[in-house]
Amino acid sequence: MLHLALLVPAASCLAAFASEPLLLPAHDLRRLAVYATADSDFGGETAQSEYVSRDASDVPFLPWGASDDLTATAQSAQGQGRGVFDSVIAPTVLTASGAIYGRGTIFDETGYAASGGAIAEMRIGLTLTAPTRWHVIASLEATGNASASATIFGGLTADAPVLHAWTANYSTLSVDAFVTLAPGEYVISFTAEGTASIFYPPEVVVEASFSGSFRMVPGPGTCVAGIVGVAFALRRKRSPTRM
Repeated sequence: MLHLALLVPAASCLAAFASEPLLLPAHDLRRLAVYATADSDFGGETAQSEYVSRDASDVPFLPWGASDDLTATAQSAQGQGRGVFDSVIAPTVLTASGAIYGRGTIFDETGYAASGGAIAEMRIGLTLTAPTRWHVIASLEATGNASASATIFGGLTADAPVLHAWTANYSTLSVDAFVTLAPGEYVISFTAEGTASIFYPPEVVVEASFSGSFRMVPGPGTCVAGIVGVAFALRRKRSPTRM
């Protein structure tokens, strides 16, 4: 669990608290979707199972996580999906981890199709009012038809351009990078997703995971942690408690 202490501002920084914060929260999308399906040739038997969870709290940016494990079986076809997601969003650091698993199995010729998979995703939108430097640390891993990624988008819309991206496909990737972002709107994202689909014996399996953080690095002579921390603390204090 991440612990972040608010910094007490020095005298030279007191005036900054009356100005606009360097980081303004824009939107919070965190979700986990798990699914499994199976179809049989004989008898036309079909099974399907799906689980979807989102951070639906009226108070954004609270710690949030979810997990599930589903199996669908139709005679000799079986699909399995599994996923787990956890996240903590603090004033100057976003930390998240997630893992997905999918399996499709056809045991004999009576099985027709099977699939399973999941997506674990975090998309945090924010507005920066001054240039900021970020330290990106991540461990990404994916096998089969799956992927894991850490991405910074240059805008809040669905068609916003990708500014920085680190992706694992059939591989393991360790990220330790520094990026500087100009004033503007951004989305910071972690994603793991994959689907295992099969139409003939025996089986196919996919797996993907991510674990990492985006951390704002205060520049010389700035009070980033204090300014942003107080802005978040005041907003949360005025917000209702999540049930």
